Amino acid sequence: MRPGAARAAVTLAILLASTAGCGSGAPEARPTGSPAATRPAPDAAPAQPGAYDQQVGRVRASLRFEGATAELTIANRTGGEVGAPSIEWLEADSGRSRTATVAGAAPIRAGEQASFSVDLGEGFRRDRAGLVILHLGSIAWGAFTPPAA
Repeated sequence: MRPGAARAAVTLAILLASTAGCGSGAPEARPTGSPAATRPAPDAAPAQPGAYDQQVGRVRASLRFEGATAELTIANRTGGEVGAPSIEWLEADSGRSRTATVAGAAPIRAGEQASFSVDLGEGFRRDRAGLVILHLGSIAWGAFTPPAA
């Protein structure tokens, strides 16, 4: 073997030996200890009686009510208009559908926020409402839920 080739072979052997423990299967490459438990920070206020929120994509809605009246606020952060809001609620004991009256209901343009006064109707009580549903135009956007605590 020529002297230059011998030196190259020794250098290669040293490099291979020094990197042998660095592969993903080597014990040094595995994580040690246990991962720290993390809790995501809540992005909503603590749950409050009469406070309901909903977010679907880039549309966020909140319904704050006192008795049978409420305020509905919708933030439309989409690239297009969303239909006029309406509210439906289902009686918990019978499943009967009831329709609320949204005063001045109108479509909400892209990037805008709008607030509406809502009359949930005679007989509405939080303990009687099994489900409160938001409609935007002809599309049911889903049920409101209390804000995360």
